[in-house]
Amino acid sequence: MALAFAGNGTITGLSVGGLPDGTVDEDTLANNAVGSGKLASGVGGQILQVLQKQVTEIVSFTHSADSWADATGLSLAITPSSSSSKILITGTVNLGTYVYGMIQILRDTTVIGVGTGSVGSKTPCHIGNQNHDAASTYECFPHPLHWIDSPSTTSATTYRVQFRGHSSSTVYINREYNSGDDNNRTVPVSTITLMELSSATVS
Repeated sequence: MALAFAGNGTITGLSVGGLPDGTVDEDTLANNAVGSGKLASGVGGQILQVLQKQVTEIVSFTHSADSWADATGLSLAITPSSSSSKILITGTVNLGTYVYGMIQILRDTTVIGVGTGSVGSKTPCHIGNQNHDAASTYECFPHPLHWIDSPSTTSATTYRVQFRGHSSSTVYINREYNSGDDNNRTVPVSTITLMELSSATVS
């Protein structure tokens, strides 16, 4: 069929592959002209933004017996660009505690990323440690954060870390519970990092 140019700007008679290579380039395509459904499997995923909060100093906290408290400095707000985006939460919280210590993650006021098993009176948490002897109070335990969340919003969303320790004893970030002063002791850094992932990135 011969090509025909209509007065309204349309062309008839053009078959698939009828244009020479290079006729249509990336700049010719309109923004968002190609949807994710037209991409090859595994193509199109993106990290849309990355935010990080760091705590480099030593911080001590007191809290009520058997209760959760905010780890000041380890909270971070992010505004997703799409309601379909996922938020990857990573980081490490270094705790010095007496007997035990545990952490949990919250999206605003909602607890996320904790165990769901029910065994007696055990406490669901994101991660925790149990000190078995007095020597362990001289250790600073790393508690890694790793969770993919679906906030389903484009409003500012705050992710924060809470901790819980034994009774009402003091909990330390970035030092041991029983701290000495020699070069065998460490002063680590605690962080929380948020990455907004496009929905095509996560399967």
